[in-house]
Amino acid sequence: MDIPAEIEQFKKDWEIDFGRRRISRKSVGPVRAFLELILLRQYPVIAFYRFAQEHLATEQGIVFPNFVDRNQGNEVAGVPSWFNLSEQWHIPEGDLKYLFLGPLVQGDRVLVPAYPEHRFMISIWDMVKIFGTIGSAVGFLVWIVSLLT
Repeated sequence: MDIPAEIEQFKKDWEIDFGRRRISRKSVGPVRAFLELILLRQYPVIAFYRFAQEHLATEQGIVFPNFVDRNQGNEVAGVPSWFNLSEQWHIPEGDLKYLFLGPLVQGDRVLVPAYPEHRFMISIWDMVKIFGTIGSAVGFLVWIVSLLT
């Protein structure tokens, strides 16, 4: 895993909304969303952590020092090192599936597990939803064309 490359990719695909204290994926078109589902595009939590450090850094220090921090020593779910997201910040549930190799925790809740779980099944469900939407649209267009002819 090339961490600097992962951080650059994270910068391209994610954004921070300071007003709402929200970290989320940037909107993408349906074709790119479909390709990312097929290719299982994910980002390691360490890239998120380094992105946050770099994005929040100023000459005076970190803008929100407790935004995300790295805890070491105390164990969470048997893992000696983890990342903690401040309670005031939010990552949409739908975007969490794009993060892996945590754990990323918020309070007592594990947002991203240390090891990938069920990613393939989530991806299959997402693809079924996309194909269902595309199939419905195509079916609707065929129906319209049949009415006009």
